[in-house]
Order: sequence, then C-alpha cells, then structure tokens
Amino acid sequence: MNSASSHDNAVTLFVMAKNEERCIERCISSAAALVDEVVILDTGSQDNTVELARGLGATVHVTEWPNDFAKARNLGLSFVRTPWVLSLDADEWVINAPDKLSSVVSASPRCDRIFDVGMLMIRHSDTASQADLEGASRLWAPRLFPSHLRYTHPVHEVLVHSLKVERSSILLGHDGYEEEQREHKIGRNLPLLFERLKTTPEDGLLYYYIAQELRAQAVPELNPEIKNCFLESVSKMSDGHHLKEVVCREAISFFAATRDYDTGIKVIFESFSKGVRSAELSYLAASFLVNCARNQTRIDKSLLLSVAEKMFIRVATESDLQSRVFVAEQDTKLMAERSLKATRAMISAL
Repeated sequence: MNSASSHDNAVTLFVMAKNEERCIERCISSAAALVDEVVILDTGSQDNTVELARGLGATVHVTEWPNDFAKARNLGLSFVRTPWVLSLDADEWVINAPDKLSSVVSASPRCDRIFDVGMLMIRHSDTASQADLEGASRLWAPRLFPSHLRYTHPVHEVLVHSLKVERSSILLGHDGYEEEQREHKIGRNLPLLFERLKTTPEDGLLYYYIAQELRAQAVPELNPEIKNCFLESVSKMSDGHHLKEVVCREAISFFAATRDYDTGIKVIFESFSKGVRSAELSYLAASFLVNCARNQTRIDKSLLLSVAEKMFIRVATESDLQSRVFVAEQDTKLMAERSLKATRAMISAL
C-alpha cells in the first residue's frame, strides 16, 4: 500500500463502467481532487472509456460482464486499497463536497458508519442551471462507506451492513435517466429482474423495480402490467421497509397519471392505515384525492376533500416527518399550506 492509501482516512473513488465515454471524464474529474486514489472496473467497453479513464490517472481493471451487478461491484471493491470508498456510477458527478473526503470520514476513525450522499436527478446536465439544481428531486443513498463492505442482489444491488447511517454534505448530479441512457438501462435491467423474480417471487421490491422499468418505456399497452406490479409490490413489502413509502408514492403517481382513482384511493387508505407515511406521501395523497374530487362523480366529493384537508393539515403542521430516502427539494410545508387554502375553498363551494 502506498502513502496515498495508507492513512486511516484515505478514500478511493470507485466507478464501475461500460461504454461510458460520454461521461466518464466528468465523473472522475469531479471527484479526483477529493480522494486519494481512483479505481475503475470496466466490464467490457468497446469505446474509449478505458483510455479516457487512464488518461486521468485512474487505475483501470478490466473484466467480462458477469450478468450480476453485485458480483461486479464486489470484484471492483476488492481492488480498493484504502479504508474508505466513494462509489459512483459513471453518469454521476460531484456537485458539492468538502475539499477532501478524508475530513468527512475522520468522524468515524473505526469505520463504524456509512455516509449518505444526496443525488439530484437532472436531465440535460450540460445545460443545467442553478434553478434546475435547486428544483431537482434528491435521493439519499449510501455511497461513502468502509471499503470492506460488499453488495448483494444482481440488479438494483444493495449494500450489506448493520452500521449507523449519517447524512453528509456531499451532493451528486445524476443524468442517467435521459432518454438514450434510460432505454439502455431498460434493456439491461428487465431480464435480470425477471430472472431474479423466479427465485424470490415474494420480494415486493422486485415488483416495484419492474414497474418502474416498464413505466419508463411510456407504452400505454403496458399499463395493466405496471398496475399489477405496483399492487404486488405494495402488498408484499413489509410496512416497516424504509422504501415502502417511496413505493406508495410512485404507485399513487402512476394511478394519478392513468386516472385510475379507485386503485389509487385503495393504495392510499391501505398504506395510511398501516402507518406508512411521510410528509411527501401525505402531500401527494392529498393532491390525488383533490384531483379525484375534481374529475369523477361516483365518490362523494365532500368526503374526498375532507380527507385531503386533514392530510394537508398534517403536512402544514409538520405532523408527518420528511421521507428518509427520497426528498423533493421544494418546501412541502408551504405547498401544503397553499393547497389547504384551495381545498377549503372547494369545500365551501360544495
């Protein structure tokens, strides 16, 4: 181990890549000065990814794609020589961070915790303005962690640990959901998800991932299958799962987009009756009920608006906590206050 990787707070940037010449330089350049080493695992690029990475001083290891994201990431982590690792995807880049990440991990001299980083989902990053960054949704994910940890699950891999998780000030951009990149990921991920489902048919999170992959194709004929996947996910996931409220939110958003009010109402009331809630979920659910009252006549409007009013009050008074995982960079409390005023006006007009 050289001097750069020998101290207790040393951090390696690790990136797994394949055909990422579009963005690999941006990823490495954004973080290279913050870390002690850069390690790339290339899983079969046929473009200039390897040459570009090496040109920026990264150590590049090349392997065949094992058809399993966890296996590939674990192989890459085996090349990391520092106590800590910052794990990024090639289509991510550091927007904001301390001058050295060693100053972040120094709070954990025994490598007894993991640091979440915030990720902004951005489209067309080359022209993203400050307003775009401020309005983007933020996902919190464990990306700065002790390098001895490993992943499980062949797709949408999960870091295995029982350590304390602490939020950091590190902020990433992510533009992997632009149309061209999204199409590539759909073709890559769906076969792996369906294969995994054969051996773990009760894994509700798999149904959620499949629903999202199918939803990204924007093909109306797939809506019945997407609906079934969302319902399977909501019913099979434990109510205490940290992603359950995110799944419920995405399901409600889908049912709002498809104007499936009956199913959306069912998901809302089943979720809330089981204690699955957050400020974001309450706001989304209340907005769904208001739209339902506006656009259909079968269900009593006063009942829908009354329930929505109570949900908006919970958000406006901060009775529901913010999501632990996926946080919209907007003032949910302020939006709820405005929506509450409009909802009460609708109730008065009945």
